[in-house]
Amino acid sequence: MKSRPTNDTEYTAVLGAGVRVRHVHRGPPASVSILLETRINGRWLPVTCYHSSALGLSYLDRYSARGRAPRLKCSYEASLVLSKYELWVGWADLVRRFRRECR
Repeated sequence: MKSRPTNDTEYTAVLGAGVRVRHVHRGPPASVSILLETRINGRWLPVTCYHSSALGLSYLDRYSARGRAPRLKCSYEASLVLSKYELWVGWADLVRRFRRECR
């Protein structure tokens, strides 16, 4: 069986002190994960994650100090709208809430 080359790509955008957004593109088949992460006690912890795949699966994971909340399945379009709003507009509120829970 012949292996296919992958086009894995990852890049990071720093939003503030100890806050970043990581975009992870893997394929084939193509999948995209966008993670909002915060640094607490020297470790990067996920706050929220949006995931979409070429198979038509999209979902949102939200995290707290106790772990991941139940996964929200949504359409590809909804995941784009949620990720754009929450990650680029509401990220500070999400991180503040998460950090408060970690105290």
